[in-house]
Amino acid sequence: MPISQKFQTNGEHIELISVAKSTFTYSITDINEYKEIFSKWLDLNIISTKSFKNNKWTLIDKYSNRRNLVFDIKDSKLNNTLKCFALSIIEQEFSINHIQQVVSSVHEVIEITQGFNIAYLTALEDYIGKHNYAKRNNLANSTIQFFSFTSIDFSEEFKDVCTPFLNSIQRSRELPNYQHILFFDEKMNFFLEESSLFERKKYFPIVLWWKLTTIIPLRPIEFLTLQRDCVAKKTETIFQITLPRKKQRATLRRDIDITDTLQINKETYELIQEFHDYSSHRAKNKYLFTYDYYKEHKEFFGSESLKETEFLPRRQLDSLLDQFYNNVLIKKYKYNGSEKLTLGDTRHFAFCNMMLQGFNMLSIARIGGHSRLDKQQHYWGHLKYFSESWVYNLAEKHRRLDHLNTTIPDAYFTEDIRRIINSYKLNKDEEFENALPVDYGYCLDNNYPNNCSGDCRHCLHYRFHPKKENLNEAINWLTDFSQTLSRKIDEQISLLTYISQTVNYDLESLTYSITDQEELSYTANELNRLLHQKAMIDSKLPKEVKRFKNE
Repeated sequence: MPISQKFQTNGEHIELISVAKSTFTYSITDINEYKEIFSKWLDLNIISTKSFKNNKWTLIDKYSNRRNLVFDIKDSKLNNTLKCFALSIIEQEFSINHIQQVVSSVHEVIEITQGFNIAYLTALEDYIGKHNYAKRNNLANSTIQFFSFTSIDFSEEFKDVCTPFLNSIQRSRELPNYQHILFFDEKMNFFLEESSLFERKKYFPIVLWWKLTTIIPLRPIEFLTLQRDCVAKKTETIFQITLPRKKQRATLRRDIDITDTLQINKETYELIQEFHDYSSHRAKNKYLFTYDYYKEHKEFFGSESLKETEFLPRRQLDSLLDQFYNNVLIKKYKYNGSEKLTLGDTRHFAFCNMMLQGFNMLSIARIGGHSRLDKQQHYWGHLKYFSESWVYNLAEKHRRLDHLNTTIPDAYFTEDIRRIINSYKLNKDEEFENALPVDYGYCLDNNYPNNCSGDCRHCLHYRFHPKKENLNEAINWLTDFSQTLSRKIDEQISLLTYISQTVNYDLESLTYSITDQEELSYTANELNRLLHQKAMIDSKLPKEVKRFKNE
């Protein structure tokens, strides 16, 4: 909303009108103030159109160049909001070319989405994705700017769709630090074991969000609009979920039919059935998650303006996730970090997980609701990050296992504490009296050498237990192999990406080359073998090895 400010310089008052960061609310006051801005620029001959009500404005710059802004949206409120948005940009004195580009981009998106109708979310993603990178950026960036200017229902969902298209080259979404992903997943499992019945009921929508959308790449709005009868038990071992997607037949040769029914595991089915039990008195509701359920388990009520909706609005699920952080992760599990997951992050985790498992692009697209294969391009950029995340998580789990308690304790390895490190052992030497001595440790395999893989460093039967005089040499022995595996993993990810993108797909019959899929599966299996090996080695290494090597 514009505000008037006065600044004094050399005894003179200069009155400026600037745009405050508060959200445009379409109040009479807001409209009148923007009409004043219109009059201001009309007087300065930047706008040549005589009335705010006109649906075509002409802008003129100091070089007499002209650009037209068209406001012909059927929804008068949205049309006037776009006019005020245009004035907010004019106020910032951008070039008339830039102003026209931003306004026309928002106008284009409004038309494609039928006035930001959530039912056209996928249509917007399809539309933006069909253009070149510069056009994608213009549409995405302008739309996000518009949502910063005014409040629109489901704006977060539209921003989630737009964000991956930002910048002149399509960028990968920044995901939270993988240590936090590990922490969140671990504490979620602890919570399910330790929570009271009230806590479990209250935060069960968050539990389902985490358990379901890290496996199936659902958009937040798709998760929130799951219907109450979305799951079905077909046989004793086959369970299905129906997603809130319209089955779409491909309209172009490069488009893909989108499916709405997927197979799920028994655990997911039982979790949703458990939620049914918690909300059994609302069995007549169409949707699985409702605002009424949220209210029942809300411990306090603040001022909350909310449109009546049949399903739980995203804002309330965001709020519930915030409460889970504050009341569970922070208070109960002493989380003190700054990282925080958002509802849209898990969709990206799911995509990356499927890619690393060797799913081909056609299968991923159909499961993820993509109508075109090229929409997966920016997810491939996450794979290195995701593989590092996977290795770190598994290494941390290995550290906690009893058979890995022989690892050197974490330390900074300065000279002052070298003596403590060298003398600190969780297992005494005499405990290995009957074990087979091998490089820098012992083999505990009673069936040696029948199970020997040839390299002790990533073997489950190996115990890293170097003598103190060989500590530096032993650490380097592990570190060098860990770095070698890192290079091999990077090469394998590049190969996996190449094979997936060159698989022979037939989009009309929704089939793919079996030979290509076998090669993709083999590459994914080899990648997972390398990831397991690196996790095993990294679990034996002190966490501060890199710093130690630099000192």
